[in-house]
Amino acid sequence: MRRGSGKSNEEMWKLAQRMNRLMEDWMHARFRGSGDEGWVPAIDIIECAAKLQIIADLAGLKADDVAVVWTTKTLTLSGTRTLQPLDQQVQVHQLEVARGSFCRMVELPAQVDPRTAKIFYHAGILTIVVAKEKPAKKIAPPAGPTG
Repeated sequence: MRRGSGKSNEEMWKLAQRMNRLMEDWMHARFRGSGDEGWVPAIDIIECAAKLQIIADLAGLKADDVAVVWTTKTLTLSGTRTLQPLDQQVQVHQLEVARGSFCRMVELPAQVDPRTAKIFYHAGILTIVVAKEKPAKKIAPPAGPTG
């Protein structure tokens, strides 16, 4: 019997992550109620040799409306998007822009040092650039007597 290659395992892992995201999106869409509906912002994670770049689509929010919480392996973004109509007396014909609170936690593909994070927010796009932690150097055990 042939064993799976590392590449096929990676592809399966990516497929599982995508399926989890689709289920998360479906659950939010299926079970949100009226009022504080909740939503899930889209997030891109791009890995370079020494850094990660995380990009989140947070249209309609001010930078102060977003909380960023780190661990060395996860990033959590949370906040609330409120969009007010121009008038109190309105007739809604179409309502597609999600409103309400959100909390999105993503697992990062590498451990990071949150102290190095540089955060930029422009035109509803949050961009975070953070250094990956350097792997600990392996120290060879002292050579013992041969015998």
